[in-house]
Amino acid sequence: PKMSVASPWGSEAVQMIAMRALTDNKKVLHHWILYGPSREFLTGWAPGNDMHSPLPPDVGMHFPAGTLTLDLHYNNLLGTQAEPDNSGLEVCVLKKANFRPNTATVNQTFSQFMINIPAHAMNFDVTGSCTFTGATPVTLVTASPHAHTLARHMKFTLTKKSGEMIVMHDAAFDFNEQATYSLKPALKLENGDVVTTTCTYDNPGDTPVTFGENTGNEMCFNFAVYYPMGSMACGSGTFAGGLGGR
Repeated sequence: PKMSVASPWGSEAVQMIAMRALTDNKKVLHHWILYGPSREFLTGWAPGNDMHSPLPPDVGMHFPAGTLTLDLHYNNLLGTQAEPDNSGLEVCVLKKANFRPNTATVNQTFSQFMINIPAHAMNFDVTGSCTFTGATPVTLVTASPHAHTLARHMKFTLTKKSGEMIVMHDAAFDFNEQATYSLKPALKLENGDVVTTTCTYDNPGDTPVTFGENTGNEMCFNFAVYYPMGSMACGSGTFAGGLGGR
């Protein structure tokens, strides 16, 4: 279901500096996404991510004025009865006079949609890459893995044009404990640099698993906050890394 509301802050865009998810019925709530008036991704929630990591003191997230839409996805596996839910979110925002120097937004291109995990595959890697082609360097502030119940591990790397490799995130993944990780220090992405996202899965079932929104399907995302807003540009590799197993 979708809920639409007029932006509570009026007719001008603001900067969001803090957010708290209000999760009511986690038994059926799969995730939610808050969209702006042009269906642009603003922020979201997945299990375990009730409080987003604090932003650096010089960074605020762009939140537009207009009609905002909260898109809630449910997964009632038993389906035996109707389940009530009053989930939502609280945000702390700054008006223009108090803006922080850097306005950030969420990048969704460090991801892979071409997912096909064979039956009985273990430690199966799905990889996507983004070669940055922007004229203006961008700064990556956070990394936020998202996948479903078969995912076991997430790794995000930045390979500089010089050949230097920087590991942004390399850790086990638990569907029920998804989080946003601050990059300390923040990382600068320049023309020719490559961001690689690797999601590792175990599929004990008898059928292959492909991309999809239901929990029985899979995803491979790294939602990364960056600034300056609008400067992210992926060339070769966007949404289409190699598929393989290990």
